Amino acid sequence: MLKYIPAPAPSTIAIRLVRPAVVSISLMSLCWRRSGGRGPRAGRYQVVLIVLAGWLFGSPNFPDLNQPRKRGRVRICAVTPRTQEATMSRDLKPATQPDPERRAILRAAGGVAIGGIAAALAGDATAFAQTPVAAGDPGSLGARLQGVQHFGLTVQNMERAYEFYTAVLGGTEVFRHGDFQGDAVQNTLLADQEILANQLGVNPRTIGVPDLRDGAQRLDVRFIQFDNVVIELLQYRDADQPMGGSKAFAEPVEHMSPAFPRMMHICFYVRDDVDFNQFIADLEAESARRGMTQVRANRIIRVSTEDERKAAPQSANTNKVTVAPSDGWELIYCKGPEGEQLEFVKALGPVKKRFADALAAHLQLASAK
Repeated sequence: MLKYIPAPAPSTIAIRLVRPAVVSISLMSLCWRRSGGRGPRAGRYQVVLIVLAGWLFGSPNFPDLNQPRKRGRVRICAVTPRTQEATMSRDLKPATQPDPERRAILRAAGGVAIGGIAAALAGDATAFAQTPVAAGDPGSLGARLQGVQHFGLTVQNMERAYEFYTAVLGGTEVFRHGDFQGDAVQNTLLADQEILANQLGVNPRTIGVPDLRDGAQRLDVRFIQFDNVVIELLQYRDADQPMGGSKAFAEPVEHMSPAFPRMMHICFYVRDDVDFNQFIADLEAESARRGMTQVRANRIIRVSTEDERKAAPQSANTNKVTVAPSDGWELIYCKGPEGEQLEFVKALGPVKKRFADALAAHLQLASAK
């Protein structure tokens, strides 16, 4: 039965309007920050969920769920497409204990609203690391991996490369092993290249395929440990060359532009408190002192000659990215002693958080497998 309900006091109206609005704005701000300033990804549906949650948890009545209720009226506001308010009342029976059914309904509604917001936020947080489709399948490929174990770099001069990655960059040798040869080694490492040589109708040696099978060439490796990754140095050499020497079986690739397909690079993570410009200057100076003049970092200003590169101000050693979602990167590309492509980076602020969130999501996903 519909009954007349006296208008509430102005202060009550203010509380009922301001508190839900504040909660809704706070939730919207949270979504905006988590999305990197791009706004909610779920669009109008996420906005509706946020507004509903704001009115639900910002309502002055919501904190009173566990308090005894007196006989009175309940105002139910239905939000219509035109945001009109419909008010009705019903008699309530006297109660000295909280109404469990009403509490369950409100908790369920709150759960739905918060769940929707959390799902939307999770969608934003994982925008840079999408969950594999079969991640939950214990038999999937991803579930059977432990991560990346090492990166391999084939070098021309083993001792020179070893000195750079240990004495200059601070890596620690795990172990070294060498003189690899034989049919199994050849098949394991080079079968695809021998097939290609047969298809081209050429001698495998002409396309850089060593003869480990008969022992004309040998393979040596050294593993270098850094904090969170291992780098493997590999050298293919003629059998009559000493282990760790400066002469490799094949000539190095001359054109090492990072734009070439199949090119890879190794990226080193510089500590947050390190002056990046000074680090690059010190890297070049220390490498040059050791005779590694090939170690040269780029500059962020245009240079046409090596003299111009050297004369560039030290502030040109760092490219500081300010555009989302990469805001917080500081980086520069650099050639290593073997002509390999290196990168040095710092990850600060927003981009650091994005990687941390992605790692946490990945670890949570892995622990659930």
